[in-house]
Amino acid sequence: MTYSQTAPAHGGAPAGPPKRPVMLLVLQIVGAIAVLLPLISSIMIYAGGRGLAEDNVEKALDSYSWLFEASGVSTDDVMSLKESWPEMWDQMIDGYAAQLGVWAGIEIFFSVVMLIWVVFARHTWARVLITIFALINALVHLIFVSVSSPPDSIEIMMVIAMVVNLVALVLCWMPPVLRYAKALKLAKMAQAAGFAR
Repeated sequence: MTYSQTAPAHGGAPAGPPKRPVMLLVLQIVGAIAVLLPLISSIMIYAGGRGLAEDNVEKALDSYSWLFEASGVSTDDVMSLKESWPEMWDQMIDGYAAQLGVWAGIEIFFSVVMLIWVVFARHTWARVLITIFALINALVHLIFVSVSSPPDSIEIMMVIAMVVNLVALVLCWMPPVLRYAKALKLAKMAQAAGFAR
């Protein structure tokens, strides 16, 4: 038979709150990593600005040279847009930089929201919200990587962030965390009953 961690202490006074399990700390650390990776990526996007976008477009054009050659156009022809039609090249780069900037803003928003829930992870309501936002964040990262073709360093961080979000989701519902939440609830009930006397 197991006994609640909130059994009255000697003299009938309710016991203090239960000790936090290590798994809850692990959840908060993993949650913080899930928040930091997109924030770092977004800072890199904003700091890199147009130069980052232009480097990435040039690299993408090189990596898809086989596609241009199959259609009878060389990569050099496409790159010549930079000199022959600088306005068109600038519009393309500015559009891509703006697209990266929008995605960075979306990543920042969802990261800040996730951070709020991670801070309160000891509460069941916060873990429910972590679960929901971990799934949303993983989906946002996947769409960002698929649609925007970000630079490799940012893409790697987004893929790692996807995995870390899913790990945080699993950690929310591990038995030690659930037992702690139950014991915390019982401790609050016992404390309220003690004040009611």
